[in-house]
Amino acid sequence: MKKQCHITKRFTLLPALFGGFTNADSTNSVYQFYVGGMNQLYNKGLVSFVGLDFMQVNDRVVAGIGLNFQYNFWRNNYIVFKANAGSTAWTPADMFIKESVCLVLV
Repeated sequence: MKKQCHITKRFTLLPALFGGFTNADSTNSVYQFYVGGMNQLYNKGLVSFVGLDFMQVNDRVVAGIGLNFQYNFWRNNYIVFKANAGSTAWTPADMFIKESVCLVLV
């Protein structure tokens, strides 16, 4: 889910919320979520997460939030600051233990 919030004519906040789970009792990679990279591909199982390499982390349960701060400095040229916080786990019960949570600011 993404929606832009204009602060001024040049400053915009772009919050994001993402999540998903699969209960497939398999280690088959087709049924897992892949987190990482700054891709804008909205394919099944790919989750964009700044600060991680493309498809760096994979698990069955994923939840997270993101916040992008965009500044339009000249015509259609922008500077974007990104932040993500999220958690991945094999089961929903393990989602928010300390070892599962990741916070990245870029």
